[in-house]
Amino acid sequence: MKYGKIYLFILAVVLFSSCNDWLTVTPQNKTQEDDLFKTGDGYRVALNGLYQQMSESSLYGQELTWGFMSVLSQNYVYDNLKSQGYKDAGAYEYGTSGCSSIIDGIWRKLYNTIANCNNLLQRIETENPGLFELKELERNMIMGEAYSIRAFCQFELLRLFAPAPVTDDKKVYLVYVTEYPTLVGKKLPVTDYLDLVIDDLKKGKNLLATFDTIEPYVVGEQAYWFRMECNSYPSSPGAFFNVRGTHLDYYATTALLARVYQYANMQELALKEAREVLECEYFDFTPESQLSMDQVNDRNQKAHCDIMFSLFNNQENKIAESHYNGIAGFMEIKDMTNLFTGDGDDYRKAYMVIKSYDSKDISIKWRESSNQEVFNQQNPLIPVIRLSEMYYIAGEAIFDKDPGQAIDWLDEARLGRGCKTRLPRELTKAQYLGRVIQDARREYIAEGQLFYLYKRLNHPVIDGDKTIELGAKFVLPIPDSDLVSF
Repeated sequence: MKYGKIYLFILAVVLFSSCNDWLTVTPQNKTQEDDLFKTGDGYRVALNGLYQQMSESSLYGQELTWGFMSVLSQNYVYDNLKSQGYKDAGAYEYGTSGCSSIIDGIWRKLYNTIANCNNLLQRIETENPGLFELKELERNMIMGEAYSIRAFCQFELLRLFAPAPVTDDKKVYLVYVTEYPTLVGKKLPVTDYLDLVIDDLKKGKNLLATFDTIEPYVVGEQAYWFRMECNSYPSSPGAFFNVRGTHLDYYATTALLARVYQYANMQELALKEAREVLECEYFDFTPESQLSMDQVNDRNQKAHCDIMFSLFNNQENKIAESHYNGIAGFMEIKDMTNLFTGDGDDYRKAYMVIKSYDSKDISIKWRESSNQEVFNQQNPLIPVIRLSEMYYIAGEAIFDKDPGQAIDWLDEARLGRGCKTRLPRELTKAQYLGRVIQDARREYIAEGQLFYLYKRLNHPVIDGDKTIELGAKFVLPIPDSDLVSF
């Protein structure tokens, strides 16, 4: 592969300014890179720059959440999609100009983020801990998050551009990139690639444990108003160490490791990681009292109490505006009647989906709230991992040994979303997975994760009252150009 000159490209602090007003550096060349990494604050800027890149519209700010990936998941009414690229994606016509440009943008931005992450890692691994305010503690935290980010981005590439293990053809697809400035290397089979994702996540988790699990810093993990809101917890050493739910912290990395183990069909290991999250008792579902307000603008639109990892973009309302203000149409949720059959009390139907002025069903997750407090707190959040997924992972992993526990866990997740009808106690594995998919179709509305569930299980995509067998279409085409410029 050929690559253009790579710069550490960190934009100004617009996207993070509400919680991190101190960020000011905008490096665009090698000299500025070197200057950036002369101080501990420079490493903080570089780390936040990685999250900022992941939050852009080409990745989780749009395409990997409510945009492209939700279209692939058949979340939306096809005829009301205004973007030709989205229409092509909804028909799985990846080769058209509109669709291929979206795919190319995802590919380039993920590799750009990985390159910047590797630059940070290569520098911090040999950096003197004395450069940082909290010395070794802070160095470990930043380095741990960087390992987790590198694994996260490369896992996303694998989920998009290679077959799932269940249909693995043993061919080589992608390079697992660990060096800067080069992005070249040997392409690997899916299983070998996943081993490297897991290795990075284990490194990240071990490093992050030295910060997120010890007093007084663990306090910042124990309540959603510290994890997800711009509130300082008692004994917080400063703003950089707050709002840990918007970083790949220890618990988010544990949850991500559970996700990766499940994808790799390492069920026992997936269960171990998911149970750690469930049993720490720091996480719970968003209560009805935060969702049931008569005024939609007052509702907890992202149900942020149960988010385990969220990205953050202060411009998210601008990105989503054209799709949620009616001017260019609405992203209308498909098949609402059948989707919630038997569970009319489900909060995800009762409170999280509303009618637009022209009677279309739309999610409130990406709708701009006129309540300033809700807007400031909720609008920038981009959910990536939720508590519910840990119940799905743990239940699937334990079903063969203890189906009763698996059903109980899925019932807990459903109860957390307001469902009052308990599941039957006698379910086959196939029936159980069908129930997981049913709940995930509700949970992942306009969040982009449903496609990966279908792909991992090689399950037909549910499209209203019909299904679509994707087969090879589960794998996105690698962009034609072998040039990745930054």
